[in-house]
Amino acid sequence: MKTIGPTFMVFAICCLFLVALPQRGLAFAEQGGLGVLAESGVEGPIVVVDLVKYRPGGAAEYAIYDQIAEAKVVDLGGEVVFRGDAAQVGQLPSDEWDRVTFRKYPSAAAVLAMGSSEEYQGAFPHRTASVEASFVYAFSGELPSFAGANPGMHPMNVVPAPETNGTVYMLNLLRFKPDGAETKFFTEYGAPRDGFRPTPVLLLKGVTSVIADEVVDRLVLAHYPSAEVFIEMVTSAEYRAVAPLRIEAIELGLIWPFSMVVG
Repeated sequence: MKTIGPTFMVFAICCLFLVALPQRGLAFAEQGGLGVLAESGVEGPIVVVDLVKYRPGGAAEYAIYDQIAEAKVVDLGGEVVFRGDAAQVGQLPSDEWDRVTFRKYPSAAAVLAMGSSEEYQGAFPHRTASVEASFVYAFSGELPSFAGANPGMHPMNVVPAPETNGTVYMLNLLRFKPDGAETKFFTEYGAPRDGFRPTPVLLLKGVTSVIADEVVDRLVLAHYPSAEVFIEMVTSAEYRAVAPLRIEAIELGLIWPFSMVVG
């Protein structure tokens, strides 16, 4: 009897994750932008997630932009809660993006103040010189709500440094099908089961695109002790039994692996 090797199995299951890939560009999406954020009425902190692909040799130039941007975020009362570099995990794409940064602002107004600030305007040429493509989206900490209950808010705290160098973080961007698919995703696909379960370190609700051409309902940043643990999970019988529930619930499912940038 012919057996399927683990590498092929990981590739097959990862294809279940990649339901659709966004086109990468530097144009503001028609359905989003800072104007929508200004009118959103969202109260509380906002996390702006910034995925970038460097131009050849652009990492050093981007670091200049990133340093100036972080200083201004802090000045506005915010902080960087996660920063990661692309990691290789099985057959998942590792060259789509080079860096992801989660910048937390105390409010939507602070995001707008950032964009119009003299410091940011001065830093932006470093970004355009170093970035080939980007995907930027604003999120709130509103948790999923079921049966009309008050969903509460995710604290969106700084993700602590990992205990081992091999730790990987899976960035999931999700858009759900209509008619209760989000509830089904969290209560059925996400229901307790045997085997390893990842630790979600951030669970955020999409507010609007800033630089993107996709609508995102949810972001999940999940922690795995190693790439091997992730591969073992997605190739397990327990996971394969529930994987179709994910596909049934989502119309957009993106996943990219990152390792934390510490310091």
